[in-house]
Formats: sequence, C-alpha cells, structure tokens
Amino acid sequence: MWTPQGRVLIQQGKDLTEAAVVPGTGEPAAHDTRPGAVPGAAVRRPGDAGLLPRKPRIVIDRGYSLWALGLLVAADLPGCATALAANHLEHA
Repeated sequence: MWTPQGRVLIQQGKDLTEAAVVPGTGEPAAHDTRPGAVPGAAVRRPGDAGLLPRKPRIVIDRGYSLWALGLLVAADLPGCATALAANHLEHA
C-alpha cells in the first residue's frame, strides 16, 4: 500500500508469530539432504517484520504421523497425542 511516507507492506492472514512448533512432513521436508530446511523457510528471520513464527521448534515427521496426532487431539486424547509425538517426531 502506498502512504504519504512511501510504500508500506501490510500483511493479512493468521498471526503465527507465537507459534511454538513448525512441523515438516512429506518428501521434501522429511527426506531433504538438510533436515529442517523446508520447514525452516517458514520461520521469521531476525529483524524481519511479519506474521511468521519468531522462535519455533522445528520438528520432522518422517513416519507421516501428523494426521494421527490431529485425530487424537480432536478426540480429546492429548496424552496419547503427546506420547505419539514424542516417539515419532524428530527435532531438526
């Protein structure tokens, strides 16, 4: 948007700045030669402004278990979801 002070970037969408975790799943994220590179691209860089997460943990889902985690949380079984995440998600 142009303002009297010049061009200004106005972002719209969900504010993810406080997101605690950025997961990576699928071939590029889980099996890249540099684990965490793909989900790491979704993290805000120091000095940047925007809606991307500031300091999240990056986890890699090599076993494609995120779908099951979502079902467990939706079924109000957070303890089971926590156990599954601890055993199947790797920290990048």
